[in-house]
Amino acid sequence: MKENWEINWEDYYKILGVNHASDDTGIKKAYLYKAWLLSIDHMIGAPDYAKLRAQEELKKVNYANDVLKDPEKRKNYDREYLRRMGKSEYNSVHSQPMIKPKPVVNPAIIRFMDVAPGETNTGSFTVENSGGPYSRIFLSNPNSWINIVSQKPLYATGKLPLLVEIEVKVGDWGKTYVDNIIVRLDDIETHIRVELQTRPKIEKINQQEQSWENKTQSPGFDSEEPVETYPRKGDKQTVKKPKIEVYPKVINLENSLPYVKRTASFFIRNVGGPYKKILIGQTPEWVKIINTKNLFDGNKLPLRIQLEAVGIQWNKEYSTEIRIRLDASETLVKIRLRTEKKPK
Repeated sequence: MKENWEINWEDYYKILGVNHASDDTGIKKAYLYKAWLLSIDHMIGAPDYAKLRAQEELKKVNYANDVLKDPEKRKNYDREYLRRMGKSEYNSVHSQPMIKPKPVVNPAIIRFMDVAPGETNTGSFTVENSGGPYSRIFLSNPNSWINIVSQKPLYATGKLPLLVEIEVKVGDWGKTYVDNIIVRLDDIETHIRVELQTRPKIEKINQQEQSWENKTQSPGFDSEEPVETYPRKGDKQTVKKPKIEVYPKVINLENSLPYVKRTASFFIRNVGGPYKKILIGQTPEWVKIINTKNLFDGNKLPLRIQLEAVGIQWNKEYSTEIRIRLDASETLVKIRLRTEKKPK
């Protein structure tokens, strides 16, 4: 009867995390440690997909141990192992090069667009290893406008994959910021590029004009000059109705991870006549308005609305619309959030 490795080849030394030269004691210790890490006791509270992955990995660990602890089975396995590694039995074991780790980050670029100065935005990325064993993980914290706020293993069975959350905050209008976060497994490194673009500055408007008909317009809005009326004796004065505008009208939050909060903001302004009240519609459970701020002291508008969005499932798109009203003038802000595919 054929062994499993004869039907479907696997590197049992790599599965146990040992060198080909390891003796029986080293293999036994490695097996006990791996089996302990993947035991059901360590998966309490873990999501179902993590439990299933741990069960599959434990099966492989058991197969590897069954072969390598038996001298005869190991001898037969080593013959094929050395052939596949391109080595003879004469110079096999101690001259075998170690496979270096290979850090992989996802996404490789994080972009924050149309950000207001002083506004805190959050993002995240994952770190995985697609190479050989490693002994340490290093992440550089630029300690400038980027700040690493947390590092959480996605599974209870090891350090990787690792979820890293960052916060970004800058203080200048109309500027582009670029920096890298270095990720290193031992001496092998990669990086994540972080880009941030702030919106152009909105100039304060003359209070006596009480409208947005000044020369300076807020970027991103379609300018429309209000029609001025000059009442004459015997004429009825025209009262202009309010007209609401929002920017941006669509907020897209891509490359999100389940249960990781994302922040964004939009602006409300009035390009029409006087108004009495502002109404903001209800939001679904996955969207929450966390802050409102007047851009100019003493004026209700323009108003910055900061929101927080979070998805709870892998590979899913969430979508909603927030209704905004100035008296009878109404518009919508569309929010979309897309979570990444579940890692294999």
